[in-house]
Amino acid sequence: MRMKLASAIILAGSVAVASTAAQAGDGRNGALAAGAAVGLVGGAILGSALSNNAAAEPVYVEAPPPPEPVCMIEQRRVPNTYNNAWHIEDVQVCR
Repeated sequence: MRMKLASAIILAGSVAVASTAAQAGDGRNGALAAGAAVGLVGGAILGSALSNNAAAEPVYVEAPPPPEPVCMIEQRRVPNTYNNAWHIEDVQVCR
């Protein structure tokens, strides 16, 4: 915001200087050229300050850690590989 305000003040000052010094009727053509140059430079500065609205760099935020798993021991029926029967066994179950 301060850059835009400063650019506007510079432009206003350059217009004021250019309008007082640029009187071609007195034969001071050098003053006219200087005033025109100051006006063009001031306009370029103000134009670049106002049009410099590029998007800001993206901010990458580290993802939060995953929630801790909730684990418990349950008794479940599991198959017995020796005789194809079932038996009860303590099994850790995480959700």
